[in-house]
Amino acid sequence: PTGRLIPGRPPYPVNIEKIMQAAKERGCFLELNSQPARLDLKDTYCSMAKTLGVKLSISSDAHGLHELGYMQFGIAQARRAWIEADDVINTWPLGKLLKSFKRK
Repeated sequence: PTGRLIPGRPPYPVNIEKIMQAAKERGCFLELNSQPARLDLKDTYCSMAKTLGVKLSISSDAHGLHELGYMQFGIAQARRAWIEADDVINTWPLGKLLKSFKRK
């Protein structure tokens, strides 16, 4: 959500806490983009998401097979924030994931 590109572009000046509150209210998830030039959400924002109860999805942002390994960077970012498997929707069993997509 911050649009940062390392080292080329700083994050957008957004109120990340407000974004996370809105995501929580709407039952949305946030993406932790594992691409090394992004690593967006940074670890402190991942920690904030956990504290607020906002679930994450860790993505490789792969545009080819050779980029699937980027997941390791996102996982490392999440670990720095003490993110656990239950905080990450792409670790959930299929039934739980599908149920989470249904809006109330």
